[in-house]
Amino acid sequence: MNYIDKLLLLTFPFMDVGFMVFGIPFRLGELTFFLFFLRLLDVKYISKITKINKSGFLILILLLLNLILTVVVYVFSHVEGAFYYKYIIRNILYIFAFSSFVIKPINYGQINFELFIRYILYVVFIFYVIEFIDYYLISFNWSETIFVSRQEKGVFNNFIIRFAGPSSEPGYIVPLLSIPLMFGFIKRRLNYALWSIIFILMTFSSFGYFVIVFSVFYFMNGSADKELKRKGKIALLYVAASIGLLGLIFFKRVSEMVAYNWGKFQAYLGIGDVYEWSAAQRLGHIKLGLNLFSESSWINMLVGNGTGYYNKMSKAFTEFYLDDAEEAHNLYISTLTDRGVIGLLIIFALFYVISKIKIPKTVSGDYNRFFIAVKFGVYVRMIHWFFTGMLWQYYFWVEVAILISASTYYIKLLNERRKDRF
Repeated sequence: MNYIDKLLLLTFPFMDVGFMVFGIPFRLGELTFFLFFLRLLDVKYISKITKINKSGFLILILLLLNLILTVVVYVFSHVEGAFYYKYIIRNILYIFAFSSFVIKPINYGQINFELFIRYILYVVFIFYVIEFIDYYLISFNWSETIFVSRQEKGVFNNFIIRFAGPSSEPGYIVPLLSIPLMFGFIKRRLNYALWSIIFILMTFSSFGYFVIVFSVFYFMNGSADKELKRKGKIALLYVAASIGLLGLIFFKRVSEMVAYNWGKFQAYLGIGDVYEWSAAQRLGHIKLGLNLFSESSWINMLVGNGTGYYNKMSKAFTEFYLDDAEEAHNLYISTLTDRGVIGLLIIFALFYVISKIKIPKTVSGDYNRFFIAVKFGVYVRMIHWFFTGMLWQYYFWVEVAILISASTYYIKLLNERRKDRF
């Protein structure tokens, strides 16, 4: 494995974490991902390529179609350029970066899968320790009985930025933790699954609770082992009992948390008289996005109003009831507003192709478990985009690169074995 790929995996758990130096943000994951061009300096390897992974090729085609649609519609739109140019630059960079992994996949056979899963959990644990130090020992927030500081964008006076992931919200670390969670389930390593659940619960994220439940159903549905399912149900009872015990110990805090999340759920759906700022803002942005789409002409409904249109219109509503947002807190609705039905179909096609990436059925053991765990993490991100924007969140594409690499690597091995037989 070349040093760029090692560095890519090393920075994987950091997601969007970076450092602020002289007012300039340096994000580790992004900087590493964009070293892609160094991977292609091995001309000898590239000259031997005879076949390219079909799924990877289709993904590149769809990304290119999205880029073409974005540029063409923008030419005929009246949208401010700042968001558009940022979107275009990211689009182009990710097409080049991802193509490097399609041409030259990560050497999947050299990944120590269980060590990598432990590494993710160790890094997240260190994140919590650092935030604990910043929250209690530096900022002196001793009035809080339970540590919940992950709402902040930065720690140590904003020297370390976006510490909870690619946003100020704790929910963004949940898709990362979904990988060791699923790996622990499949490998029957309860400690991996349990630590993942604990770290997810510590975010106090509503989406985190959903992912825990979703992971259990996903695992149980995918398993053909009846005995394993029986043990899984017993383990669920133990987990439920443990959570109930913790609920009794921290009854006041937990009851407040349950009431808050129930109120947030009501506010998000617009039912009852409950008001919760975050949920109301999200609901407002979603309604704005749908209204902008419904008020468009039929041609704009088809191809969109131009990338950056939602960003522009959102600014106009900040004086009334919304904070400014680049996207509508929902990738799919933002896409519908900016790039229309065609743009949304491209996104759906893109996700469909990603969901169809597979490895040979003969692959078993940790190889297969890791692949399933990463794929589950990709599904979690696809669901998470119902509550957020930013298709170009950096490590989603690293996860897709890992899936493509695994598929390419094992199909290649399978073909080599077939040739050896004859």
